[in-house]
This record gives sequence, structure tokens and C-alpha cells, in this order.
Amino acid sequence: MTLEIYACEPCQQRKKRCSKQLPACGLCARMKRPCKYPQQRKPRIQSRGVDSGDQVSTEGQTNRFPPAFFIDPYMFHSCSAQIPQSRVTVPTRVIEYLEDAILFKNLAAGFFATVHQWMPVISRIRLHSLLTSQPLHQQEPDAILLLLSIKLILSVPEQNKSVSEIYVTTKQFFLMVETAGCLTLQLVQAGLMISLYELGHGIYPAAFSTIATCARYGTALGIDDLAATDLTSAGGEEKLRVWWGILIVDHILNVGTHGRHLSTRGPKSDQPLPMDDDDWDRLIPKSKQPQLLSAPTELKAGRFARTAQATNLLSLVFQYLNRVRSGLQPSYEHLDQLNRTILALGNLVEEEGYQRGIVLCCPVGFCSNALLLLNTPHLDGIPPAHLTDEQRRMSEQIAISETRKVKNIAEQYENGKRGTLNQTCPLLLSWLYRAAITTTSLRPVIDGGKNREQVLPIHNTVKDISQRWHVADSYLQLLETRQFMTLSS
Repeated sequence: MTLEIYACEPCQQRKKRCSKQLPACGLCARMKRPCKYPQQRKPRIQSRGVDSGDQVSTEGQTNRFPPAFFIDPYMFHSCSAQIPQSRVTVPTRVIEYLEDAILFKNLAAGFFATVHQWMPVISRIRLHSLLTSQPLHQQEPDAILLLLSIKLILSVPEQNKSVSEIYVTTKQFFLMVETAGCLTLQLVQAGLMISLYELGHGIYPAAFSTIATCARYGTALGIDDLAATDLTSAGGEEKLRVWWGILIVDHILNVGTHGRHLSTRGPKSDQPLPMDDDDWDRLIPKSKQPQLLSAPTELKAGRFARTAQATNLLSLVFQYLNRVRSGLQPSYEHLDQLNRTILALGNLVEEEGYQRGIVLCCPVGFCSNALLLLNTPHLDGIPPAHLTDEQRRMSEQIAISETRKVKNIAEQYENGKRGTLNQTCPLLLSWLYRAAITTTSLRPVIDGGKNREQVLPIHNTVKDISQRWHVADSYLQLLETRQFMTLSS
């Protein structure tokens, strides 16, 4: 319920009254004359269709998207048809969040110092151009949406309250832009930021729905199947990174279900890898022949490219576990090959992290998570594959080794050697959780049963991360339940 300012025209008495109540003017009543109250609002920024209310409105909103784009794409492109710009009435609340240009530039700097380090899918140069090329009220709706989603991903909702006001506003505006027929890379980027926020704060099932929307729109834009020539054009690298970002978030959301709810078909062997992150930020031209996913992992690659390679291995683990779940028994050679491939990449990215001074290393966590999933299927109720005692011991040793690695990394984080709280990545929480429940389940063979000492650093790290990403609280509750069930069994 909003407060409005009214002024009685005859006596010019100004009063604040609820807009849903009839204001009363005592002077006019005594004079026995009718009151006239023309509504007066506080002046606001008037832009290309700025709505005066905070709620979603269809006023001034027109969908001009050509249905032929989906009905008959061949004819659409043969006629050289273009998708017209969307017409959207931007809610006043959206403008209020972004109208402080100086504050938002500081937020953009914070974005590139934190989120951009582990999800570099927005061009630093292009975002800077958006902020400086023209005033906010002259920006296109999808550009305003992208800016709002960046503010959202940097925000932290109140404790025990995952659904914040800015989240609701962003989701409503996303729906408005989508309904108006907007189909652009910036819309997909905004959706990716929203899905990360939902994943990080445990907003389900919305996180699944949002990333699925990003995947569908990404394929409609063709960013899932870019040719080498596309990558040398302006914006080609950004499109490639956005698609890899969708693949990464989609796979992490599906760790618990082993890929059964994936919205994408997974990485392809001929999929190009992102270029070096520092080169991209500095706009250094890309080589004509991009490195492909099928290329040997020994070749030099950037941080985000390593995350992409690790995501591909996680996808292969999903495929293996789903075959085991369905009753098929893959050969031990298949399991052994997967283990050796993941271990090789994990060791490589860990060494690269030390050499480059990278404190945040998603590939390490992704590879370790893949190894834990692969070698502890019983924790998910999957009947184990038919392995010999020796093969089972080898699998167990890999799990033990990974849990000790996670414990050491957690201790380094606690000592401030793995970045700050604001730099933490919510995509790694499922890995920390998997390591903790694996440690608990292997208590008879880990250091004479002292599993609590092994789990404590991981538990403390997850608890610290809960200050930034509230979904960590859910992981802690599940971990305590798992521990109780293990002790009771």
C-alpha cells in the first residue's frame, strides 16, 4: 500500500493519505465546499516507457516478435527479416535500483572482482560501454535487465529469507521483457545471473526453470553450435562463454540427480573452448583456430576453459552412473579410464592454480566432485557395479584421497588462503557437501575412525559460506541428518 501526496485545490492543504482511502480536508468541510484532490507524485526519471507503479504492468507493452522465426526459420532468414526491438514499460522500481550511476559503477567493479572470476560470461568492455554510452533511461529493456541482474547477484538477502524484494522485482521484469518478445544475448545473460542467485540461495524449483529458459533461448540464438568463423566475429567469444555458463550451471544443479533433469544435451567433443580469460578481458584477438574440447588437456588453457573441461568430465560421470542405475554394468576398464582421466585433469589444474596464484579454482572442485560421485554411488542409493575386492579397494582409496584433499583446502580457506567470503562460488557447495558425507560414510577406514576431525573443517567452511550464499544452510542441515543416520545405523 503506497502513500500519495494530495493537495486540496481550494485551500492548498497538503496531506499524506493512503491512496486507497478518501482524503478528508477539514477546512473545506467547515466551508461546506467539495474537496478537489488532484494527485501529485514526487518527480521521477521519465524514460522510454517508465511505469509509475512497482508491479508488473502490461500498459505500454507490445510483443512484436515475428512468429516466423520459430514457425519457418528457413523463410525468416531467406527473407532477411529482422527481429524488431521490444517495447517495454520499465517499472519505476527497476529505475530506482539503478538510477544512482556512481553507485552502480562501484557495483560493476565489485562484480568483476568477485563473480566474474568464476563465471566470466559478461564482456567487461561491453558492460563499461553500457554504463557510459547513454543515460539509463535511454537504454534498451534487455540492457536494463542485465544491469539489474548484476545488482541482484551481488546482493545478499536477509538471513532466513531467500526471497528478497530485488529478486522479486528482477524476476517480474525478466517476465515483462520476455513477454514483450525480447530474444537477445543480454536477456540470456540476465537469466544466467538470476539462476546463479537462485542456486546460491536455495530458491527451488525456480533455479531449474530459469536455467532451462536460458538453455532454450540459447539454442534459439544459435550459441550452442558456434562455428570457428563465429568466434572471430565481434561478440563471438562472449556468446561461447554464455553457452558454457549455461552448461556449467545446468550440470551443477543436476549433481544430486546425476544429470537426469538436464536442460541441455551436454558438451560436444567438437565444442570450442573459451580463450584465456585475461586475454579476453584485454580484448586481445583470438587465434583463428580455437581449442576444442577434444584437444589434449595438456595444452595451455584459461581458468574458464578448465572449468569447461571439468564440466565435460562431470557429464561423463553422469552417463556412467545412469547406466549403473538402469541395471547396465559398465566394465571396470571404463571406470578405471574415467578415474584416470579426471585425476589427470585435477592434478593439472591444481598445479596451474599454484603457479598462477589462483585462489579460486572451480576446476579443482569440479574434478574432485566428479571423482567422489563416481566412486561412492552407494551414497545416492545406487547399487554398486560388480567390482572385485581389489577394484573396490582402489575405488575406496580414491574417495579417501579426495576427502583429505578437500579437508586441506577447507583449512586453507579458514586461514584466509583461498580468497574472501565475497569471492566464494556457490557452485562448489555440492562438492564440499559430497566430501563431508563421504568422510562420514568411510569412518572405519579414515584415521582409525576419527571422521569428525576430518569433517569439521569442511563443516566450518560451509557454515562460513552460508553468510554469502544461504543455500549452504540447507547443506548443513542435510549433513547433520546424514551423520545422525550413519550413527544410528
